[in-house]
Amino acid sequence: LKKLAKLSLFILFWMTLLRLVLYAAVYSGRVGFHEDLPLAFLTGVRFDLSILGFIWIPLILIIWISSLWIDSNKWSFIFKIYFCICVLFIFDMAWIDLFWAQVQGERVSSLMMVQGMREVIDQGWEQVGRTRGLIFTTVMSLSSLAVVLSYAWMDLHPKISSTNTPTWKHAVRVLFSVLIVAFCARGTLTPHHIGVQHSRISENPLINQLALTPVWTFNKPSEDLK
Repeated sequence: LKKLAKLSLFILFWMTLLRLVLYAAVYSGRVGFHEDLPLAFLTGVRFDLSILGFIWIPLILIIWISSLWIDSNKWSFIFKIYFCICVLFIFDMAWIDLFWAQVQGERVSSLMMVQGMREVIDQGWEQVGRTRGLIFTTVMSLSSLAVVLSYAWMDLHPKISSTNTPTWKHAVRVLFSVLIVAFCARGTLTPHHIGVQHSRISENPLINQLALTPVWTFNKPSEDLK
């Protein structure tokens, strides 16, 4: 869990960097350095943590449960593929969101499923500027690669042997791990999951938009995000 916590902090830093790139590319010229900007980034971490929680749930279950019967190292390749897919998806959503926000003036939503996304991205490239767009894309790509390499560098598989560890202790560890990531996924102590209302921390709607994350917004109706 300690290694997973370190990697989680690294990923949260990366997702905050992606939000910073979005701010530099799109929102800096529209809101400047607003007094609520730091709060928007802090609130954004909350939404990022929720996404991270959902990512970790299946990984935690497989790691701990599989170690009861199978050497978890045999799952290493599957873990890496799953993690790389998640990182790639987050990067893709963040990259699309940058150009979408530039053109549409709002975060990416389910509207992209019915609208010509390619046309929006092309317009976004033109509005952001080819050179700036390339710089932003490079920063996002290299930081995403750093996240993947950090996972490859960390051995997250628990060193547990089913013959040496009592079943009850193993069960407690599994339950504790799942509860932690489930709490992160919920993003709140209230009966309901984290929602768009939790992003409304400013009277400026653009600041509120910045607190959201595209992985959370992409499948939601545009009108629900306003």
